[in-house]
Amino acid sequence: MQMVEGRVDPIKVPKLPFDIISEILSWLPVESLLRFRCVCKQWCLLLTQDHQFIAIHSHRASPLTLQRMSSPGHILYDKNFKFLYHLPGGLLLEMSLKNSRVYRIRNPVIHQVLYLPDAHEGTDQIDIAFNSSTLECKVVCVHGEDGEEVGFEVLTVGKDEQWRPLKHPNQDLLKQHGKQALKQKYWPAACQAEGLGHFTQLISDGKDLYMEIQSLDIWSERFTTNTVPRGFFADLNEVSVLTWNHCLAVRNITEENLNVLVLEDFKEHKWSQNKIIVPLTFLKDRPEWKDEILHAIGTPKSGVLQLAINYVYTDGITKTIILVDYDMSSQTVILKRKPPLLFPYPLPESCWHNPSLIALKGMKSEKAGFSPGLHSMTILAQINQIRNQNAFKLEMAHCYQRNKRRTEPLHCYLLTYQRNKRRRVNPVKASELPFDVITEILSCLPVDSLLRFRCVCKQWFSLIQDLQFIAKHMDRVRPLQFSYALIKQETKKLEAVVDENFKVLEVCSGLFLEKSLNSQVCRIRNPATHQVLYLPNAHESAEIKDFVFNPSTHECKVVCVGEAGFQVITVGKDEQWRPLKRPNQDVPQQHSKKALNLKYLKATNKAEGIGHLVIFIVDGNNLCLEIQSLDIWNECFTTTAVPRGFIVDLRKVLISYWNQCVAFAEIAEGKFNMLVLEDVKEHKWSRKQITVPSEFLKDQNLPNRKASKFIVCDMKRGIIKEVMYLENGKKYLTSTQYKPSLIALKGMQSERAGVEVEL
Repeated sequence: MQMVEGRVDPIKVPKLPFDIISEILSWLPVESLLRFRCVCKQWCLLLTQDHQFIAIHSHRASPLTLQRMSSPGHILYDKNFKFLYHLPGGLLLEMSLKNSRVYRIRNPVIHQVLYLPDAHEGTDQIDIAFNSSTLECKVVCVHGEDGEEVGFEVLTVGKDEQWRPLKHPNQDLLKQHGKQALKQKYWPAACQAEGLGHFTQLISDGKDLYMEIQSLDIWSERFTTNTVPRGFFADLNEVSVLTWNHCLAVRNITEENLNVLVLEDFKEHKWSQNKIIVPLTFLKDRPEWKDEILHAIGTPKSGVLQLAINYVYTDGITKTIILVDYDMSSQTVILKRKPPLLFPYPLPESCWHNPSLIALKGMKSEKAGFSPGLHSMTILAQINQIRNQNAFKLEMAHCYQRNKRRTEPLHCYLLTYQRNKRRRVNPVKASELPFDVITEILSCLPVDSLLRFRCVCKQWFSLIQDLQFIAKHMDRVRPLQFSYALIKQETKKLEAVVDENFKVLEVCSGLFLEKSLNSQVCRIRNPATHQVLYLPNAHESAEIKDFVFNPSTHECKVVCVGEAGFQVITVGKDEQWRPLKRPNQDVPQQHSKKALNLKYLKATNKAEGIGHLVIFIVDGNNLCLEIQSLDIWNECFTTTAVPRGFIVDLRKVLISYWNQCVAFAEIAEGKFNMLVLEDVKEHKWSRKQITVPSEFLKDQNLPNRKASKFIVCDMKRGIIKEVMYLENGKKYLTSTQYKPSLIALKGMQSERAGVEVEL
């Protein structure tokens, strides 16, 4: 506060409209919003009762990791409850392990839970419908076994105190007409928002068999009955249900062919005119899977058939489910998820979870000792303290203006404040935020919002370009999905193609280093800000090898290697590539030595910027290895000779990284013998021996000779996580995540006209 010519100049803070505050809050994490409920009534109503805001926030919130215990057939987020369903809005439906009649709906992020009334004795299946827009929720329980009368009960969460009976069309009618349900099963709703489940019954009237499908609309609590047309399936005992193009369908398997009949419109009783036949070629190698397929989901547009197969462990008792993705066009298995290891106890693991602020009516604190009220009172006390301080400053300003012509000392102003402290003083509004608080909020927003917010004022414009703010923002920003086509060339190289013109070489700090598919043109692109910088053309034989970036100074360097040797360019400074001479470049030729192979390993730590050139040198009958480590920032090499005697055959050595250090390895007697260069400058080596899973050493047949096998191995558990086959020249669409950034290198321009905002 400054006094100029008898006036008080209060601290100026930008006043934000409430719609902008609502937009900013929708990007913040749940734990922050739980604290912000105490700021004012307007914020509290927005965060707890505005369904539209809760839905927007749930869509934008960054996924969190939850710890859980996993074992075959069981997933436990809590040691006393078994996980059943993920609901929209980050809710979990769980069943008690001690009492099968106890169910609950829980939001693990806000630590609130709602226990449902005890379900019917012998409940076999639970289904749920949930509307994330209105937070309306209904639960259906199904009880009964084959040959017995099946009962339905429904509960509207937050309204009903007890389960209500729900009568289905065939209830009590089968016994009256002398009929019997040989098989009956309830199939839960595939989409909780739609709330459409299906109950199938194979009915015998003594002479004939027929199958009925009773579709339950959970929202309206009504059944619609459809009968499977006769003549399509010879034996209805072998008919089961699957999902085909988001519709219910019936299927059977005959002679390694999947026969599908689709119920296209259950309300109009419309079936597909012909059966759909899908050859399942994998059943030739796995005939036992024919009777173990539990469920299937067919998507004709993508051409993928997802199968859930019952897997029995070697003990003959324990079972679990494995998922298989089958390409219907090429008739090959494109992905098979292996079953978890069989342990006598559940194993801890982490999983992604979408958080939300959703709290259903009747939800309470999840556990004793967790009291949002205590934490809220602490936050409220801090806020009130800040408000009182601001009120004191305002009151002191009024006192000074009233007594500015007097000569009383400062304690008189304090006495005046004490006498008038009961007088109402306008508190600081919620929209008048200190700039450090605004900075904290902006650091959690996505890049596209910050690009628009540069126009708010000069202070915000300078902040969004500040290097420290950019680094903080990148640590907190939500990862984005990046789609590309993976192509394996005959040279055993993998290429990630982003469009018809460019392929991705490196991704670092939200910057993409890309090379043209048809020329030597290279560029650095920021897909989040839609800015690009084209590099000078390198030599025709040159190949981009490394790309490093310093997030503190935004300095960037690129290294290429060709017939002329190493070349380097400092992005934003150099207009041409500069030659970089490595040590002993001409020594092998002078001393009659021959370099058989040169392999460059890119820098794993882009901020540190150290790459490695591995050279195989032949001197007569002797073969030796040499490592020339390149410090890209200082543009200098450090030469290290690989110790002899540890690796038997250098021609079969595997070169890779181990814990971000260059390493050499060979497989001998079921173990990896590794030699790791731990310190480049001190030439310090270490030896490691790792047991290789037995499955890793087995020869697995490739689809054809022009394919390669990529294996993901878990060394701690000693298992193979994933096996992927890639054929030469074939595209494999995939995606990964990267962290977007606000980084703009010197010389970057708009990627396309009309994208950049002119200020």
